[in-house]
Amino acid sequence: MVIKSNELYRNMKNIPKWDFNKGSSGQDSETLDFYFNELNKIIYGTTIGGVKFSGYLYWHLNFWHMPVDTDDVFAPRKDSLPDLRDNEWFINEALVDAEKKKCGVALFGSRRIAKSCNLTSHTCRASIIYSNSVCQIVGGDSGDIQNNIDYFEHGYRNLHPFIKYPRSGKDWEKGVTFGTRDKDNEKNIFSTVRITNISTNKKGASESTAGGTYSGWILDEIGKIDFLGAYEAARPAFGGRYGWRFVPILAGTTGNIDLCSDAMKVMNNPERYNMLPMDYDYLERFLPEDFTPTWKRIKFGIFVPGQMSEQLSIKKKETTLGKYLKKKHPDLEKIRIFSTDWAEATRIINENVNSVQDSPMEYAKRKMYAPMCPSHCFLQTEKNPFNTDVIKRHLEKILSEGDTGKKVDLLLQNGKVDYDFSDKPMADYPFNGKPINSPVVIFEEFDKSVQFITHRNVAGYDGYKTDKTTGDSLGAMYVVGRGLGMNALGPIILASYCDRPETMTPHFKTCELLLQAYGAECLMEGIDMAFLTYMRGRNKDGTYLVNGNEMAKRLNLVQRETNNVGLVSGSRTKQYIVNSVIEYANEIITIGHNEDGTPIEITGCERIKDVYLLKEMINYLPGKNTDRIIAFGHALAWANYLDSINMRIKSTPVVNDDELPKEPSIRNRGFYGISPQKKGTTIRRRGFY
Repeated sequence: MVIKSNELYRNMKNIPKWDFNKGSSGQDSETLDFYFNELNKIIYGTTIGGVKFSGYLYWHLNFWHMPVDTDDVFAPRKDSLPDLRDNEWFINEALVDAEKKKCGVALFGSRRIAKSCNLTSHTCRASIIYSNSVCQIVGGDSGDIQNNIDYFEHGYRNLHPFIKYPRSGKDWEKGVTFGTRDKDNEKNIFSTVRITNISTNKKGASESTAGGTYSGWILDEIGKIDFLGAYEAARPAFGGRYGWRFVPILAGTTGNIDLCSDAMKVMNNPERYNMLPMDYDYLERFLPEDFTPTWKRIKFGIFVPGQMSEQLSIKKKETTLGKYLKKKHPDLEKIRIFSTDWAEATRIINENVNSVQDSPMEYAKRKMYAPMCPSHCFLQTEKNPFNTDVIKRHLEKILSEGDTGKKVDLLLQNGKVDYDFSDKPMADYPFNGKPINSPVVIFEEFDKSVQFITHRNVAGYDGYKTDKTTGDSLGAMYVVGRGLGMNALGPIILASYCDRPETMTPHFKTCELLLQAYGAECLMEGIDMAFLTYMRGRNKDGTYLVNGNEMAKRLNLVQRETNNVGLVSGSRTKQYIVNSVIEYANEIITIGHNEDGTPIEITGCERIKDVYLLKEMINYLPGKNTDRIIAFGHALAWANYLDSINMRIKSTPVVNDDELPKEPSIRNRGFYGISPQKKGTTIRRRGFY
């Protein structure tokens, strides 16, 4: 249905008079015809001056009320219709696109963009146009839940009587119903709205959103809660035979990286969760020609940049919709819109952020509160011990050059390991918890003629405990060349393998083939008994899995004597493993000299070509799940130990651990543990930061 109009309801001068002392049946026919036409605009949208206004945008601008700021100290807030800003225009384009594609919208970015007002407005519209509907707003913070209730109450209280159903009940958790009563005082329920706190709901997060047939569903403040369980429980109720019947909305901001792991998963891979990916043309088509975007066009959900916020006294410029859209039509000149002053807003944000550069935590928070790039949304608020600036530049470089290894599937032919190229998907970071069968990534070829233990190569392994994939843990194995002889770069990653298939057996089989291919003995995390059981059943545990007891003694790490393989994962041991990786990544290596004698240096992380390990380092914080770092750290730890006891490369197979010296002599203990200097290499140690 196409409904043409000359102007917005809010701008109309001669509106038929509504008799507020009478109900709808008591109004004259002209008045009722007028408001039925307005209701159709709310449902189907309208076209003004050749420009389509969606039903939601028309409703929001003309019939929804919200409290707004004033400059009156005695009345700092007043009731008003919302202004049309480029914020609403931008978000509306995403909602219209999602409706066509039958998917959802995940909004994330700046604070102070009138998010709660828009979300409650969206919910209330659904409750008045869809009969027999259930609409739900979900959150996890009592303060945010109350804000949504307050905004909904305010907007509902100020609705025009023609579109205002009587309500029943006040318990938003159980559901407030809207409808009428018949002559026998029986309820005719038109719709139900629930506002649910999944953190306090007695049914639990998943149960509190499961069931029902939704016509509107919103998840607020996704950067503050673990929400994927609630979202997945609700998803079956979003659609039917013809796909999703409405556009569910996930929205949030960040500020505490510890609380937004689910938000990171959704925003960094929106299509996996049937969310609309960001179309940067939404933003850039209306930018001034002389303004350079502050964001990179990376894969993300719908990103709302900090420049569009109203925080920090950032003021928008008033103009007409015709000028904003660059369309000449007299009807568009009647509609005012407030657009972002991109250059001035960028200046204000940069000034605010740069004023606290001496406080890393405050600096990161201010960037997250007003992000000017999607990558600003998930910054560390604690000091990351890895040199993230260098790692990010290196990651961009290897991605642009395609220098990220080759994906292969290992196979056994005539007793030797070989491979075929693979197109299997990689387990992304952060891992979403769903089963995935990924390839091995090779960075340096293995020698098919030397597939036995020689002490040239080592491996580290961090496994998982059960087949069930409800968390974000992966099985990870890293193979490392010890860096002896002429290799000035020291230990380097030869191959990596990280996945979590439906069952453990294929994962263990690939790990076994990987160890055989490189002739690598493996130091594993001592609690991963399932892999030990598998290797023992194959009679391979004595060949490939090393005993970490002697190493633990020399490093004063806690280790149970009965534990015959790997290292027990105590806090002290884990810190040593992580510190080994930190030291490796941050060390400065001189790889040559310029003609003037000045050294040519690289940072240790530039030896790494594993994309997902680099991502883990960038996002590292104590307490976060970092399977790749732990696996790589075990490999480094064993390489360092072998160096410390002068373990040389063998030309014939090593049969068992009896060849290890009984009284190791430690040559050079680094700050974090054992780390001898490599021949031909100059290494300058950096501290944690």
